Amino acid sequence: MESGGRPIAHVARDLGVHKEALCLWRILQPVEVARVTKAFTDDRGRRVFLTFVLTALRRSELVALQWQHVNLVEATLRVTESKRRRANG
Repeated sequence: MESGGRPIAHVARDLGVHKEALCLWRILQPVEVARVTKAFTDDRGRRVFLTFVLTALRRSELVALQWQHVNLVEATLRVTESKRRRANG
């Protein structure tokens, strides 16, 4: 595992591609999601990654999540912060 806990390097090596190729914005294939998930060494990072992937949240929406937005009984997340367009473009 690379220092800093970045599992993408392992996934890239396993897939036989440069890690920069995996950094492009694209939809991960199920096999890639499984490999990245397994590459995490800490549970918190794994949970954040799975929440990000399985809910299709934007990075900014995921960062803005708070416990008050999570309802475990109903298995729901409420997104209160979303990406906003800039006035200039």
